[in-house]
Amino acid sequence: MNWLIEEDPGGAIIVKMSSSKLNLMNEAFFDDLNYAFDILESKYPDYPVVLTSLGNVFSAGLDINHCYSLFRNGDMEEIRIWYDHFRDSILRVFKFRQPLVAAVNGHAIAGGLVLALCCDIRIGVSHNAKFGLNEVRVGFPLPATLAEIIKNSIGAQNAEEMIFKGDLYNSREAMDFGIFHEITESNNLIDHALGYGRELSELYSMDAYIHAKKALRSEVLDKIQRVSSKLDEDIVDVLASESTILTLERVLENLKNKSERS
Repeated sequence: MNWLIEEDPGGAIIVKMSSSKLNLMNEAFFDDLNYAFDILESKYPDYPVVLTSLGNVFSAGLDINHCYSLFRNGDMEEIRIWYDHFRDSILRVFKFRQPLVAAVNGHAIAGGLVLALCCDIRIGVSHNAKFGLNEVRVGFPLPATLAEIIKNSIGAQNAEEMIFKGDLYNSREAMDFGIFHEITESNNLIDHALGYGRELSELYSMDAYIHAKKALRSEVLDKIQRVSSKLDEDIVDVLASESTILTLERVLENLKNKSERS
């Protein structure tokens, strides 16, 4: 596992994502995530957790190069396995029973932002970072599971505006959408996140917190089960469609051109 797990003397656990420089979501990232959460659940079942990254990007979302190669190859079973791994990994974070604080220390785009939205409390760095849900803009069909998580975190109206527009926002704009509970300078970010964790650890019954979280999220989890079973039946066909592949080609070409100009 490439992620770092550290014990804070104040009674919280810090998890630092470091699967790659941009924490792109691919099989290696999902494996790291699940291995880390295995450790949290087995070794630290009663600790608040702060989720952040080792570098200066929280997560740039799905690994488009990997997705493009996978979808273009057209192996429907392989695409289904990848999709299930992606969806189940995100859902695992959302279902995590302990207090979970996101210290979003840099860009959080698409799936990377959804990962932050799975957390109970979200604190963002106050400058030099962009946040957005640009799945539709880059031609990636938004899974029903992710849509329900987003709506649960920021409300349906804000979710629709961010998803349909696909724009990227600075931290203050993101806070207006309900992405963050607080924004702060980068040198204070982890301390602020740990402050929430320590407060939860010292002042509240962990059992009561876990029960309340389960109660608050039970309805949306039931809805995810119902809605995703219907809407995601054909998602593998959409992912492997000519339209999706052509759109991803254009995205990759644009990224290549930007890289060459910079």
